[in-house]
Amino acid sequence: MISEAERGQATRFDEVVQAAPEEVYRFFTAPAAMRVWLCDTAEADPRVGGRLYLWWNRGYYSAGTYTELVPGERVAFTWRGPDDPAPSQVRVELAPDAEGSTRISIAHEGEASGEWGGWQDALENLKSAVETGIDLRLARRPMFGIMGADVVTAENAEQFGVPEPTGLRLSMLVDTMAARKAGIREGDTVIALGDHPVSDFYTFTNAMQAHRAGDRVPVTLYRDGEKQVITVELGAREMPKLPATTADLSGPLREACDRINRELAEAMEGVTEEEASYRPGPREWGVREVIGHLTSLEHDTQAYIASLIEDDQAPVNFHSNVFERVSAITQVQGTVPELVEQFRRALEASALMVESLPEETMARKAGIMNLAVILGGFEDHARGHIEEMKALVAKARGEA
Repeated sequence: MISEAERGQATRFDEVVQAAPEEVYRFFTAPAAMRVWLCDTAEADPRVGGRLYLWWNRGYYSAGTYTELVPGERVAFTWRGPDDPAPSQVRVELAPDAEGSTRISIAHEGEASGEWGGWQDALENLKSAVETGIDLRLARRPMFGIMGADVVTAENAEQFGVPEPTGLRLSMLVDTMAARKAGIREGDTVIALGDHPVSDFYTFTNAMQAHRAGDRVPVTLYRDGEKQVITVELGAREMPKLPATTADLSGPLREACDRINRELAEAMEGVTEEEASYRPGPREWGVREVIGHLTSLEHDTQAYIASLIEDDQAPVNFHSNVFERVSAITQVQGTVPELVEQFRRALEASALMVESLPEETMARKAGIMNLAVILGGFEDHARGHIEEMKALVAKARGEA
């Protein structure tokens, strides 16, 4: 429910969520909690005079300070976006409602830019995050279906057959997702999504955020040096059921790990070190680098799990595509069997961390749901890379 006065005056927003006021209070003071409904990055020092910094991936941010804090009852802070002429004031009131719920009332006083999305959508997402664990931004985020891509630069544009040094050259697509269904292929270079130019992963992500699942979007790309436009109907993400126990998370994960370990062992049977070292180009992956990527992804997943346990301030980013990183892993672990064993151990460590999640972490529905989404995508992602490794071995043998 929303009622607005004139711009520059108080704007009020109300929502009722099924949770105690003390639990809702955390979503305005704990950075990890704010990230699951309000922003993409948060830094907070929840004390009077302490700073509050909120940032969105598309570039908008708000900087302010806490001016009042009464646990379970009230939060107040200043707000100033990049184009705001002066700080505005945000006041959050939390009041017990019927049947263990909380009424949230937000008054935003003063002139504030609406570029970030606004409190109405944010409160709808807060209700979803608290009650179901689902971040609506994630659930409504469109899916394109890229599993691997390279940023086109001045150094590799000629090698990729692209007439200009910009865009994402697609190296792996998900068979069942939007891009493949629309006729986009590996080797295509995407340079625009709708009206949004694409020059790297960051601009691609921003372009996707301008749309929702189900939108039909023209994608401009180069194929064999020729510019084409292909319309893609963006897919929807299938959200898992909220896990109630650590066993709900770890059981399916361990089963998936067992399948992937078997499939990887079968794929690597009879592969020589020379074949595993074959790389199509100077900075392209071979079998060894792909296994290094899978291992580094598990390390990043473990860091994410640790951040959930700590309820920390900094978001955990995934950096498992960095060539120097995956290359370093291949150099430390000399042989293919050693690389495979390192990956197996990384999977085991991830499973053990999931099994040992504390009760207070499991109670944070939104963080656990995000973890379930990440773990749920593990098997398809790993299997896609196993197929990639099979194709690389075939090329090394002159069979493709």
